[in-house]
Amino acid sequence: MTPEHLNIILSETLQGAHRLRRRLDLPPADLDDVAQDLRLDLIRRLPKYDRSLGALGPFAGTVIRNRSSRIATRIRSARRRTCGPIASLDEGMRGAHLEAVVPEKAGLWAVPDLGEMSERRLVVSSVLSHLDDEDLDLCIALASASVTDLVRSGRYSRSTLYRRAARLRCTFAAWGLSDRGAL
Repeated sequence: MTPEHLNIILSETLQGAHRLRRRLDLPPADLDDVAQDLRLDLIRRLPKYDRSLGALGPFAGTVIRNRSSRIATRIRSARRRTCGPIASLDEGMRGAHLEAVVPEKAGLWAVPDLGEMSERRLVVSSVLSHLDDEDLDLCIALASASVTDLVRSGRYSRSTLYRRAARLRCTFAAWGLSDRGAL
């Protein structure tokens, strides 16, 4: 393998990783991981490369496109199972203390000691802190009343409640709360 071949491999895999990251809206931190995955697959397939059939660039491009397609399929499948991209729990915190991020009206600060708060409660708190006021109000309403009671109150229609609850389930699932008991 010549230095020129190595440059082609590095260049093609990096370009492929950038395309895949953009297409799937992956976080920038995933770029190196995707590039490495593409690079390893290409290196594994190099013994099948025949110089007499063409240059290394087109061969590398074909291998990278095929591997990118398999990676994209796997990521899209995972997103479908979790109702969307998986968000980082630390993403919205930006160094803030949990008390400053979680809205008090959610009533989650009844626990006397934050150190004893369960991991599930922390995740729920984090998710609630990222909801808009309308969705947060719906969560609070659903925690204190049944769907039938909320429909009777005239605040919501039944179809709106179920549609918004389904969207909230997807949000909660993206944050790791996939069991149906969350909503």
